[in-house]
Amino acid sequence: MEEFIKVDKAKYGIETDNGMQLVDLRTLESVRDIIKEFNSEKETGLDFSSGESALVRLVDYKLINSSPYFMGFHMDGCSSTSYRYDEIDIIYRKLWAEKGISLSSAETLISADSAIIRCRKDIPKKKGNPKLYPSVNWKRVREEYASDEEIEQFAFSIATIGNYMPAPIEEQFLLGKLGERFDKELRLIRAYYNPTAYLDMEMIFSEEIQNWLKMFCRNYPSRDDLDWKHFVDSNYLKGSFVNDEYDVIKYDDSLGQLSQMIMNRAKLMINSL
Repeated sequence: MEEFIKVDKAKYGIETDNGMQLVDLRTLESVRDIIKEFNSEKETGLDFSSGESALVRLVDYKLINSSPYFMGFHMDGCSSTSYRYDEIDIIYRKLWAEKGISLSSAETLISADSAIIRCRKDIPKKKGNPKLYPSVNWKRVREEYASDEEIEQFAFSIATIGNYMPAPIEEQFLLGKLGERFDKELRLIRAYYNPTAYLDMEMIFSEEIQNWLKMFCRNYPSRDDLDWKHFVDSNYLKGSFVNDEYDVIKYDDSLGQLSQMIMNRAKLMINSL
C-alpha cells in the first residue's frame, strides 16, 4: 500500500457557484511537455490550447496518434508505458494504489471512435470497408460538426478523469470483443461475482482479468453480491455507469448519456481525492 499522496484537485475540477467545472486533461501543461518530447523530429505546433473547442482538441489528439512522429501517445499512459502521464498516474496511485489496489495499466472506458459511430449514424467515415472496420473521418467531423453541441460535450467529457480506470491490458481486448460496450462488460463482471451464475468464467475472462476481479473479493474463492458492490465502489462507478441499486445502466445509444455518465464519475472521483 502506498504512502499518503497529496493531489491538487484543481487540476481535475474546480468548484464554482454553478457546481463543479471539470478540466479537459489535454489542456494541462504536462501534456504539452509530452508532446515536446515526442516532437524532437518534427514541429507540429500542437499544444491543445484551452482556447480551442473540445472537438478541435479531440481531432488534433486523434491526428497526432496517426502520425509516425507521435504514434503511441495516449492520455492513459502511466508507469506501464514508455512514458508517464503524471496527471493520470497520480490519480491511480491516490484512488487505487493508496487503498491497496495496485495496477500499472491505465485504460479508457469509452472509445471516441466506437461511441460516435454507434450513436451517430450521420458521422462521416473513412473510405475502405466501413462494415468490417468503421473509422471516423476526424478531419471532416472537425469541419462539418463544429457547432454540434452533443459532439462538443462528448469530446470534452472523454478527456476528463471520469473516462479513466486502472485495469489489466486484456480488459481492453475484452471490451473490444464486446463492441466497446462497457455496460455489457459490467454485466459480465457482475455475473462473475454471482455464485448462482452458471457461466464458464475461464471461457469468458482471461487469467489476467480473473486475477484483477479477485482483488475485490473479501474471501476468495467465495464470491457474492457484496464483492460486486465492492468492485463498483472501489472503481467509482456508482451514480454513473451503475445506479444506486448497483444495477448496470444500459446504454441508450446517445452521446449525451455517455457524456453524463463520464462526468458524473469524474465528479465522484474528484470528491474522493
